[in-house]
Amino acid sequence: MRRPVSATRRTSGDSATIVVRAGERDLGAITQLGSEIDDNLSGNFANRPAFTDFAATFLSLAKATEAGDADAVAAVRAELKAADIEVWHTVHEMRIDEPGTLTISGGRARFRPNGAFLMMRTGGL
Repeated sequence: MRRPVSATRRTSGDSATIVVRAGERDLGAITQLGSEIDDNLSGNFANRPAFTDFAATFLSLAKATEAGDADAVAAVRAELKAADIEVWHTVHEMRIDEPGTLTISGGRARFRPNGAFLMMRTGGL
């Protein structure tokens, strides 16, 4: 007679609960969030239909950053700030990015986390 076998599957608590949003509209989800060498976090970005309204803006930001054009980067960042673009943790209902650090390019989202999220993520609370 076979005995039933159970398995525990662990998933990151962050993976399905982090979204990029403009006001109350979800632009997409960030999954497989991980740390980078320069204290930024990055993850796969799965866009939603509302992202099409901002795709050209994020492309402009990526091109300006690559070209090292600080004035163009600042202009695009101001446009994103005016649109209220932020990285949001849906479970904790809080913004988790430092304003003006989010980039989305090549299916990846990258941002610098704020202090509150870092403390929560590392167990410092």
